Amino acid sequence: MRAASILPLASLVVTAAGQVSPSALAKAFDDFVVKFGKVYADDAEKASRFAAFADNFNRIEATNAQELSYKLGINEFADMTPDEFQMTYNGFGVRPSAKQLWGDLPYLGRHEYGNSALPASVDWSAKGAVTPVKNQGQCGSCWAFSTTGSLEGAWQIATGKLVSLSEQQLVDCSKSFGNQGCGGGLMDNGFKYAETAAMCTEKSYPYLAKNGICRASSCAVGIPKGGVVGYKDVSQDDMDALMEAVAKGPVSVAIEADQSVFQLYKSGVLSTTCGSNLDHGVLVVGYGTDTETGKDYWLVKNSWGASWGAQGYVKLLRGKKGAGECGLKSQPLYPVVKATPGPSPGPAPGPSPGPSPPAPASHYEKPPCQSDEVEAEVQGTNGELCAPKCDGTSCPTDVPAGTKAKPQCLLQDSSSGEKYCALACVLPGSCPSGATCARIGGIVGVCVYPKTSTARAARLFEPVPAEVAAPTCTGSGDPPAATPYCYSGGELGETVSVKVTSFAAEKGTFDVTGSGIEKINCVNKAFTKSGQTLTADLSDCVQSIKISSLEYCSDQDQVLVNAKVGPVPAAVPLKKTPCSAGPAQPNIII
Repeated sequence: MRAASILPLASLVVTAAGQVSPSALAKAFDDFVVKFGKVYADDAEKASRFAAFADNFNRIEATNAQELSYKLGINEFADMTPDEFQMTYNGFGVRPSAKQLWGDLPYLGRHEYGNSALPASVDWSAKGAVTPVKNQGQCGSCWAFSTTGSLEGAWQIATGKLVSLSEQQLVDCSKSFGNQGCGGGLMDNGFKYAETAAMCTEKSYPYLAKNGICRASSCAVGIPKGGVVGYKDVSQDDMDALMEAVAKGPVSVAIEADQSVFQLYKSGVLSTTCGSNLDHGVLVVGYGTDTETGKDYWLVKNSWGASWGAQGYVKLLRGKKGAGECGLKSQPLYPVVKATPGPSPGPAPGPSPGPSPPAPASHYEKPPCQSDEVEAEVQGTNGELCAPKCDGTSCPTDVPAGTKAKPQCLLQDSSSGEKYCALACVLPGSCPSGATCARIGGIVGVCVYPKTSTARAARLFEPVPAEVAAPTCTGSGDPPAATPYCYSGGELGETVSVKVTSFAAEKGTFDVTGSGIEKINCVNKAFTKSGQTLTADLSDCVQSIKISSLEYCSDQDQVLVNAKVGPVPAAVPLKKTPCSAGPAQPNIII
């Protein structure tokens, strides 16, 4: 691989204090604008982009001065803040289990290390099984590129033919399987779709980096229907098993890629603590040992274009225990393809149709519906459901067995405005069997079932407009010195409570607990206060919900929790409440 094209840093004028001079930094930004064809709407946007560029430039200089095993560099993303970049270019949903990931595809067994001799290095990009690096653009479709990448590799190894497959087909056509196009998705849903349909070639169905209408019926076929026959998952956190799997072909993985080192990565072996909260789908295409640093690495193909990283690739440290660098070993999987799928079996004669399916045992099951429910589609989801009418704000509470999603008055008839109940979900796996969590706005989603026919349901529902104002946080006062005191609140399936047990001299301790989406149990955690922001490391006691910070709002006497569920940000206000004995115990709502 050739090194990615970057702007030279060494030629910049440095002041005696070791800082780049303002004029040199301005020139570097002007060169960056020209090199990458940047166009800004007005002077205000240009000024904000320059500020982000300056911060990233200083971060690059400081990191590279440490002589680590990797280097950072100016690329086309250098005018974006880390938070903005993460929200724009990562679009991977919360990682499901292996069974959820590949849905109803036949499970062909776990790939466990067979004690075979492992090659010292593998590079499928050099063996002709990897297509050129692609660019997802400003569309959260990384999941589609990881899906096509593993299929392209498996098909080339099986047939000898490397065919570039269409990510746009997955963006446009797999929404009924739970994906949200440019709004994010999962490789599991991409493979569920690939099992049921022929995969189009990239040339006949080109990528547009935006949501569109499915046009798969008129494309050229890259992999025929039936070519994807099953899957294998690789033993979790097992380096040898993953090496053995990669020696057989490219492997789909998910990583955490929301750190600034990933945004600005240029070359070398990335060996830093980048976390394991999976938010980005990528493709492992090989492994080896870096000749310059002597470090072992995984060779990973990204989907941010060839100007990022080392011609679109990154080397992640190999040998790190547990989930591995950036969580890469958490749940690797790969498809199994059949080069010559047989014809579909014709209709066999049989007995007359059996009896009608039994009536649903509870509300919110797959259509046909109960007598007090309406069968309807939900706008923007390509799915259907059974929805009972809202009685004020209450909904029937009986749900299908195993369902974690909670009934809420979420929907309204688009023609009459009447309100209806549905199962409110946030994370995959909370819906009834056969249903998926389709996002309808912000974090919240609704459980829908794939449509059983191309005919539209009798009713079309839309989300009830939000009536809750965005939370505010103002004031500059300190929390009370006398402890303990507590705050509690929640929304969308998660109630969070904070119990401050000590506070003095801008630092203290608190308990952060929660129930709903996941069990949060952070007890006696030390925090520091800077301005109104309370900062603590909660990474060992919070998983699906990523709490970035808490703010003390003295004017409202409340705490504002800033968090993410998967890639979606949320701010949840917690109101002052009486403290209970022991750690704060929330009331479960929704």
